[in-house]
Amino acid sequence: MRTNATSSRTLSVEAFVLAWPGNEKSAQCIQNEVRPCVDSVTVLYNSPTPLSDVKVPEGWIDLGGDAYFAAKFEHARQVARSDVQIFIPADCHVENWANLISRCRSAFAQSTKLAIWAPHTAGTAWTPERTMLRKHSRSTLSVTAVDSLIWALKGSFLKNLPDLDFSNNTFGWGIETAVAAEAHRSGKLIVLDTSLTYGHVRGSAYNANHAERGEIDFFRTLPGKNLEIVRRIQYIFTHRKQAETVPLKLATSAKLSMQVLLLSVPKRVCVRRDYAIEEGSG
Repeated sequence: MRTNATSSRTLSVEAFVLAWPGNEKSAQCIQNEVRPCVDSVTVLYNSPTPLSDVKVPEGWIDLGGDAYFAAKFEHARQVARSDVQIFIPADCHVENWANLISRCRSAFAQSTKLAIWAPHTAGTAWTPERTMLRKHSRSTLSVTAVDSLIWALKGSFLKNLPDLDFSNNTFGWGIETAVAAEAHRSGKLIVLDTSLTYGHVRGSAYNANHAERGEIDFFRTLPGKNLEIVRRIQYIFTHRKQAETVPLKLATSAKLSMQVLLLSVPKRVCVRRDYAIEEGSG
């Protein structure tokens, strides 16, 4: 059954610009450039630690010194009101914001099953070669997950996510995988648009080892079915990365193919009278 399409003009989009100390000017530039393209734009900021004399621009939401990605994502989830939410870190560069937002709107308008959408960026570990499940269209791929840099989520999907425990995951590592797992579990699509590229400053201002430990603790709090899908996403990613340098053993290659199949087979739709029931693996 073909998913119902909606006019992209009817979809409301709100942007959340993620800013932190040292990126204030970049965040302001993105805010100004994106504003004409979306229905609303909010800058989520974490103040310097220790506090400095940096003045937070009017209208920005300062979530405090320890408010890294996890706190900003959770705040956005709580206040989101539009059909689509797009997250934009302040250290990303896009040549044409109007085109990117337009492509984002159109993607969600074309499929009611789309939960997560993202443009492609070079320099991220989440490459198409490591995440692709199948070709979705000429320029888009159905993928296991996308990097949580510039990415957009369907509003109803974001609002209805299971509660996420960030108590030991301040830096928010693993959010993209956990959210992707919920999309797969509920039979939704995750799409990467390879026709759009953007730049991103690599590196972080915090300890990666601490962030990784937080990710491990975070995954342990997920529901069992979701954690199983997280492990499947990780298996595909890890072994495709390994295959870039070392040929996989036959048994590993067969298991990899099975893991991809389990994520990529869409749900079957059985029509009964005037309603539809979805069945099958997500």
